Amino acid sequence: IRDRIKLSKLFFVEVLGFCCMGNHFHLLVRMRPDKDCSDEALKKRLAVFYDKEPLSYEDGQLPYYREKLTNLSEYVREIKVRFARYYNKRHGRRGYFWGDRFKSVIVEKGETLINCLAYIDLNPLRAGLVDLPEEYRWNSLGYHVQTNNRDNFLSTGFGLKEFNPPSADKCLKSKKERIRRYRRYVYEAGSLN
Repeated sequence: IRDRIKLSKLFFVEVLGFCCMGNHFHLLVRMRPDKDCSDEALKKRLAVFYDKEPLSYEDGQLPYYREKLTNLSEYVREIKVRFARYYNKRHGRRGYFWGDRFKSVIVEKGETLINCLAYIDLNPLRAGLVDLPEEYRWNSLGYHVQTNNRDNFLSTGFGLKEFNPPSADKCLKSKKERIRRYRRYVYEAGSLN
């Protein structure tokens, strides 16, 4: 998880949900378009990621980084490569970890998005690994509940108006309420399956 958090602060991505299972993982993200990536924001992210003072760039480097850091395929590739390196080193093995290219689907905002997120969070329940989805350490609902969304890794912008409580201050209370409403939704969605 720590590596994914670091990558999500480098790439122009909003992570809505995830679930890591024994032989696959699900990831629901919203990639920000390259036009939303200013030179200043790009330089700042690179400096934070590489733990260096602001870096100097030759002509032509920023467009390369802008294209890379707003690209879904590059984001997923980095996750897969980093995990394979970690796993191989830990278990004394070599080679690729996943054989196939990842599959991606464009999901519209609203009901479709929240249904997809609920499907992802219910994976460990359907697999019989836990009794409640938030008991699973390696999914987004478990991460929200068990760590209180440490490092603000996950977005709570679920895309549904009814998940956004009216609040004068957009602070912790409204985030907790969005999670509470999403959790209730997951239980309702789970009971239908």
